[in-house]
Amino acid sequence: MMSRQQNKVKGIALAEVLASVVLATIVLMGVFNSSFIALSASTQAEQSFDAENISASALADLRENHHSLGIPFNESYQVSKRAADYSVTRTLKPFSGYPYCAEAIVTVTWKQGRRNMKRQQKTVIEVKSGTGLGTGT
Repeated sequence: MMSRQQNKVKGIALAEVLASVVLATIVLMGVFNSSFIALSASTQAEQSFDAENISASALADLRENHHSLGIPFNESYQVSKRAADYSVTRTLKPFSGYPYCAEAIVTVTWKQGRRNMKRQQKTVIEVKSGTGLGTGT
């Protein structure tokens, strides 16, 4: 007669396999979730960087070409870059209390997921005319 200990088959129980599958699934879900969060953060940073570049470029253009624009001046246009569409508004208006200055405002808006994002830059530009017309005279 064989003893009971000799009759036992060595191996892995079904419960042990199930527990290791559940544990592996939980670990993998955490890894995938963190990679999706990192991708989302990277996309948000990229879009914010693009918006800052668009805004700086539009403001530099206002500084360089303000003499050919009438004051007040207002213009809106669209810019598509990578996976986002940006709405740009450029405004040039007389600067209150300073007859030889104009205020330049550039506003950039875009959608980031479900959120509406906005960047705005303002600066004061010297104009040559005391009338604030920017004629350069």
